[in-house]
Amino acid sequence: MKKYRLFSIVLFFMLLALTDCTAGKPAPEPICKATVVSTAGEDYQYIVDALMMEDHLLLLCDSSIITMDFDGNIITKISLEDSTETHIVNYYNLEVSDDGKITFLKTSADIDDKTGKFEKIVFDGEKSTTEDITADIDNYSFGVGENLDDKPSFSIQGLYNIKPRFYFETSDGNFIVIGENSGGYSSVYKTEILSEDEMENRTVIEISSGYFSEIEGIVTQFNEVNPYYKAVIKESPEDFSYTVDIITGDTADVVFIGTLMAIPYESYAKKGVFEDLLPYFEADPEISADDLVQSVIKANMINEALYSIPQSFSVQTMTGRVDLVSQLKTNSFADIKRVADENNILIISPYGSNKRLFIQMFVTFSTNSFVDAKAHKCNFNSQDFIDILNYAENYPTESVPDRYGEDQFLMPAYIGDFRGALSIETMDFGAPISFLGYPSGVGSNGVSAMLRNEAAIYSSSENKDGAWEFIKFMLINGVIEQNNNTSFPIVKTRLEKLAEDSFKEYYINEVGEQVNNRLYETRVSDIEIKLPDLTEADVAEIMSLIDKIDGIHRNDLQLVTILNEEMNNFLDGKVTAEETAAMLQDRVSTYLSETY
Repeated sequence: MKKYRLFSIVLFFMLLALTDCTAGKPAPEPICKATVVSTAGEDYQYIVDALMMEDHLLLLCDSSIITMDFDGNIITKISLEDSTETHIVNYYNLEVSDDGKITFLKTSADIDDKTGKFEKIVFDGEKSTTEDITADIDNYSFGVGENLDDKPSFSIQGLYNIKPRFYFETSDGNFIVIGENSGGYSSVYKTEILSEDEMENRTVIEISSGYFSEIEGIVTQFNEVNPYYKAVIKESPEDFSYTVDIITGDTADVVFIGTLMAIPYESYAKKGVFEDLLPYFEADPEISADDLVQSVIKANMINEALYSIPQSFSVQTMTGRVDLVSQLKTNSFADIKRVADENNILIISPYGSNKRLFIQMFVTFSTNSFVDAKAHKCNFNSQDFIDILNYAENYPTESVPDRYGEDQFLMPAYIGDFRGALSIETMDFGAPISFLGYPSGVGSNGVSAMLRNEAAIYSSSENKDGAWEFIKFMLINGVIEQNNNTSFPIVKTRLEKLAEDSFKEYYINEVGEQVNNRLYETRVSDIEIKLPDLTEADVAEIMSLIDKIDGIHRNDLQLVTILNEEMNNFLDGKVTAEETAAMLQDRVSTYLSETY
């Protein structure tokens, strides 16, 4: 059972119309969808025990007794508080007697060895009485509050990451379900039965999701609420290339671009493989392109068309210590090297780094700094690129152990939440930082977006309207699965909500899990570090960084292969930095002209 600190018991008058609990009876329909109507918040965190009355629920919660209607609206609430007691307590066995009295058991003892004090609390609607039952405890049983025996025989969809504990059948054959997420926080769901005709008559749309398992969750969500279309996952090619499907026209309706690593996305977009999504946004009354983060949208456009849209994104850039970054006149590599030399410090900390990793940080991780696929140009023969290769000689071939916060000038930054700067500043530098962008030879800000759940509609789709409905649902309603807050929603209202939640020490995220905004672990030790309080200035800094995005970081497999081949030759000492730059300029230029 869930535990909490008991304060004092203060009563509020509660008039209850109490009747016998409704008997469970499985409905004949095979599928039912569940929609959350109430979730953990100010009124409760945990629902310890529950009963279904004639027209409402009676809930014994961690800090209150609540009556709630079947739509999740709280009718009455009795708070449980006592300023004289601060020990940990458990509640058990919610019951209603024939004369309408509410009873439950309270204890701070260990129920296994039955040591400590046990009490029976009785409410009669206006007052409560407390009876010490410690001496008679063997005559009482203490079980986990749940009625899983009343679970219906048919499946209920929509209980995301939820462990159901109570099932109550309503008079129309639907169910009220109460469950808890992985953090133990409770939610109340209301179900709606879908008829066989409704299920059979929905138009099927195919989704190519590749190896992205989280797309399955969005597909499930979509199928639970859309009465016109049913999304199904199309079996993906083993190599995820989709080239054969595209050539033969045997494509799905929606494809997630992250699965297209083996083909040049921009090239296929220009050739008309994907639909331009801007007309869909313009025609839709529920969402427009103006509702999205504009810097990312503009960076993702090709020839004034938008061929794909992500559900969320993170920011990739370069960050550094303020005291050193402030000495830079430009963000060119030559100027970065000047400041490093003048301060007798390496550009990237030598601890945890090596020659290959240094080059990857400035080249492979930021190909947009030297390649502009849209303009068919690259800039590997620049002095900046040659200087980066030569500077790698300052690092060992193999990494040496990392050392927290030491000799740190610059490092790549991957920002996916509003506390990202605080975490980097606290855990990696131990000093104030600022963002400066990657050195760029093609005129960019050096700030790119890494797109997550990036969806496109195949032009060959026969169900383009359904494909659009799926993408729109993903943007507006699809749960964004966060792993330690790793991406920003592309829809501005959802981004603003994330910013608002980021000020809270704890909040419940979209998958119903409690997030501790301030608790992090360093990347080099098991020391727990609590970040400073987030400020409006911190949020403004991240928003400003998002506004500077002018590139999209994608893994063009062929381009990465070319880079790796030439980098290996350089690192093996077979060619000089100048020769490597010349070879890359030639090979990548040829690839861009032939492919894009």
